[in-house]
Amino acid sequence: MKKFLLVGLIVFFAKMASTQEILELINSGKIIDQGQKKHDAKEYKEAIELYKKINRSDTNYDRALHELAYSYYADSNFTESKKYAELGLKLFPNKSNQWYLILANDEDELGNTQKALDYYDKIIAVNPNSYLNWFN
Repeated sequence: MKKFLLVGLIVFFAKMASTQEILELINSGKIIDQGQKKHDAKEYKEAIELYKKINRSDTNYDRALHELAYSYYADSNFTESKKYAELGLKLFPNKSNQWYLILANDEDELGNTQKALDYYDKIIAVNPNSYLNWFN
C-alpha cells in the first residue's frame, strides 16, 4: 500500500512539474526603457510588442500596462488603450488616478463625452489637490 501511494505521489508531482509554464527571465526595467524610446520615436507598434513581453507576475507589470495603454492611445487604438487601462485599474486600484486619466482620454477620443467627463470627475475626487486634474 505504501509503495502504491509513493508511486502515485511521484507520478503526480512529475506530471505537475512537466505542465508548469517556464518563464523566461527578463530585465523588465530595461524593456520598458527600450519601449519608451520606441514610443518617443513614434514606433508605437514596436513599443507595444516590447511591453507585451512583461509577464503579469513581474514587479513592473503596472508600468508595462500603463505604457501599453499609453502607446495604444498614441497609435489611435483607443479601444485597446481602454482595455489595458481597465485591466490596470482592476489589478492596481491604488493607482486609479493614472488609469482614470487614460480612460477619460480614450472615452473622449471615442466620442463618449459624458463617460469622459465622469472619469475626469473621478480623477478630481481621488486627488482634488492636483491642479493639473482641474485643467484636463
